Amino acid sequence: MTERVLAGTFEELRATGYLLIGTRQLPIAVFLDEDEEPRALDDRCPHLGSLLHLGEVRDGAVECHWHRAHFVLKTGCSLDPFADDVPTFPVEVEGESIFVVVGP
Repeated sequence: MTERVLAGTFEELRATGYLLIGTRQLPIAVFLDEDEEPRALDDRCPHLGSLLHLGEVRDGAVECHWHRAHFVLKTGCSLDPFADDVPTFPVEVEGESIFVVVGP
């Protein structure tokens, strides 16, 4: 069963640089990619579990602030050999509202 969770608005996302939601014990971060599209990722770095929203977003990727691993926002793919990919989640936009779709 899928769950559609309101993450916030574009105004909130632009103001903070990220939106955070938690569902079923899973932390999810929403960022804007280089095309100004919202992208949702598991907020935990697969390398050692650091929170990705504490890192910097640039050129369509988020950098883990702890060990500097980079993850492509569109795909969740790691750009570094020591880190696995990060799960991504579908995002739906209605007007200014941003929703994340979380499935089983």
